[in-house]
Formats: sequence, structure tokens, C-alpha cells
Amino acid sequence: MEKPSPEQTQIMFPGKPELLETIFQTAQEAIVVTRDRMVKYVNPEFTALFGYTEDEVIDKNVDDLIWPMTSRAKAELDQIGIKLNAGERIEYETVRRTKDGRLIHVLVRLSPIFFNDELVGGYS
Repeated sequence: MEKPSPEQTQIMFPGKPELLETIFQTAQEAIVVTRDRMVKYVNPEFTALFGYTEDEVIDKNVDDLIWPMTSRAKAELDQIGIKLNAGERIEYETVRRTKDGRLIHVLVRLSPIFFNDELVGGYS
């Protein structure tokens, strides 16, 4: 996977792109950045936790990759969309699915990403 272009990095990390990219890449938490539920960036901890390579997840729907689609998960997804669109941060414990199908317990922290007053994605 190619590194983000300078323009993409500037959008992701305005002001100090090199420092913030280093933080993103070395964070001990699994981080995924999405736009319209499509994966745009993941860090190495995400790939280690879920078993995917970066190339396998970029431009794929995050729900298809790691959500075990139960009725509870569908309700959870609806609530997340409402809260992110309202600009709220979210934190909760839940279950996600790895590439090999295992279900794992995770603590999810979601934050909306706004650019020019528009919700352009979220990260967790």
C-alpha cells in the first residue's frame, strides 16, 4: 500500500503531518479511518489485531470486514451513524470478527472527522 500523498496527509494531520503520521503508525491501539464506511487508512495494530493486510482492507466496507452482523450489531450501527453525524464521540465494549472468523471482545472509541464543517469520516 502506498503511503498517503502529502495532500492526504495534510488533510489527515494538518500542521504537523510527519509527527502525526508517526503517532498514527506507532499507536498501540488499532486505528481505522473510514469515509462513508469505506476504509481509507489503518495502522499496523489494526492489521495485527484483525489479521488483514493493509491492501486487503483499503476501500472495503469496514462492516463487511469486522462486524459480526447480528440484529444487535445492526442496531448498534444505526446508533453509531446518528451519533457520529451529530459530532459525538462514542465509547463502548462490543464484539468484532477477525479475518479468520474468530469473535473478539474490543473496546471501541469512535470520533467523527470533520473537514470544512462536513463529516468526512470517522476513526476508531
